[in-house]
Amino acid sequence: MSIMKTKLYCILLLLCTVFHSCSLDRDPEDFISTTHYYNTEEELSSALVGVYNVLGERFLFSAAGKSLVTDFDAADEMYLTNSNAVNSTAIYSYSATDENSNSVWGALYRGVERANLVLVNADKPDMDEDKREIIKGEAKFLRAFYHFILVQNFGDIPLRTEPTASVSDVFNERVPASEVYEFIYNEMVEAEGMVPEITAYDHAGRVTRSAVQGMLARVSLFMAGYPNNIEGKYEDALHWAEEVINGGYHELNPDYSQVFINLIQDKYDTRESIWEVEFFTTGSGEIYNNRGFLGIQNGILNRETSYGVANPAHRIHAFLYDKYNDADMRRDWAIAPYSYANNRAPDKNYAQEDAIYSRYIGKYRREFEQIQNPGNWNGTNFPLLRYADVLLMAAEAENEINGPTSKALDYINQVRRRAFADGKSVKDIVVTDGGSGYTNNSNISIEVQGSASYSAGQDTLSLQPVINGGAITDIRIVSRGTMYDAQPSVTITSDTGEGAQAEIVLASDSDMLVTAGSKEEFRRIIREERSRELAFEGCRRLDLIRWGILVEHMKELAEYVEQTAPNNFQHAAKAGNNVEEKHIYMPIPNWELSVNHNMTQNPGW
Repeated sequence: MSIMKTKLYCILLLLCTVFHSCSLDRDPEDFISTTHYYNTEEELSSALVGVYNVLGERFLFSAAGKSLVTDFDAADEMYLTNSNAVNSTAIYSYSATDENSNSVWGALYRGVERANLVLVNADKPDMDEDKREIIKGEAKFLRAFYHFILVQNFGDIPLRTEPTASVSDVFNERVPASEVYEFIYNEMVEAEGMVPEITAYDHAGRVTRSAVQGMLARVSLFMAGYPNNIEGKYEDALHWAEEVINGGYHELNPDYSQVFINLIQDKYDTRESIWEVEFFTTGSGEIYNNRGFLGIQNGILNRETSYGVANPAHRIHAFLYDKYNDADMRRDWAIAPYSYANNRAPDKNYAQEDAIYSRYIGKYRREFEQIQNPGNWNGTNFPLLRYADVLLMAAEAENEINGPTSKALDYINQVRRRAFADGKSVKDIVVTDGGSGYTNNSNISIEVQGSASYSAGQDTLSLQPVINGGAITDIRIVSRGTMYDAQPSVTITSDTGEGAQAEIVLASDSDMLVTAGSKEEFRRIIREERSRELAFEGCRRLDLIRWGILVEHMKELAEYVEQTAPNNFQHAAKAGNNVEEKHIYMPIPNWELSVNHNMTQNPGW
């Protein structure tokens, strides 16, 4: 647990006793009284932590089985492992009484309420004005961010900018999404000038100027996209993304896997990871529960407690796997190329090349945790915003404005160069001479010699020969974690056969770099690149919605599954077969409709 997390934990213990939140399903007497609170800087800071804490609630970014970044992100990256599931958001089979979507609504408005309380009471304490300004900026941004998630997922929503003071305050009407987005954008712009640069902190758990700028780019893309289609917002998206790019504080970590190992091990690299949700290994109460689930319900099946158990609810789509080039180092990190022997770490069984649907999400691997006696929770942080995302948003916005310019190409190719280790990753090994006299019992050694570097998260290059008729006819790449600065040599030796030769094929520019094409072709490329780079980070379903292709794309996915999946994995097509236009938005909770007579339901629900 980091120093930052330790401090937050202590503050949260205080909050459990003195700071209560209110939600619409509670009795009126539960509404908070602020008469004896917010009177000191410490109390105001503690209340702000309560605003942040909502981010880690179970149904938001905790990566519990039914959260925004797991079940709710039902798209073309992962599918529900349970083949018998009938009612689930993960397969687009749920109703307006679904407790999970209802809990998302409740958690987000809880965050809004807490932010409103901070803002309305921020001027009460006698304290340093610079610190007060920062707290206001953070609360203002978080209030806007919670509204952003609400409008993304529910469409027209009540816009709540004041604390709930009486029962009558719950009768809010829905505000058109365009107006909500305008509020979000303006609030974030104001907050951008109130919060400090990212260099003010040695961690990524606080809102900083870079985080606000990056989120403004994201908000602008959603305003520009379906169903909002607001003019001028691609220009705003490009502006804010380039504020981050040109700010001088950020760059890509050269090793993709290291980005996520850092999240797992509380090693903050704010050059790439701009904003994270902080998690603890233990919770501190029912309301303030910051236990993390990353890699537990979206990881590699493991029943060995000393390595941290994992009971994944999802496996990966071949549709995603097939988007990657073989030399793309991201693939075998995001998608685990192995399972654990007898489902117990650390011994690994590497998957056969054609066994795709049985693979697990590998992005948040518990084997890298540094916690003693890990249990059913962990402290792995969730990445809300990474620099790679900012580069891809800039590339997308530039293309929509001006087409695939050199600037757009540079932004996307920065991301792709990292993915291919700047041309050092191994794409293939080609047998140039099969030799003779080899058998399956031969002691065959394949040595690759050259100046090498190694991925932090992947096993070193491992090769397995395939023997037919006494010759080596193919060499299978089992693991790809070794990168070569120049063309390496290959030496094959055996106690029986002789004469076999092979060559390593490294990633080429044609594998790695996007070149100029049409605006439409670049749009297709950027949409696929976002999936490759940001897989399992909670972005995909919402991206498909803002591009106006969710239903169409998911139907294509279902057809792909039905054509490629073995019989025992055909249930991976359920989400695509079930999705309808109504699923662009979640249903307004029935309990909200029963309490608020001014509320209306989303179409189709």
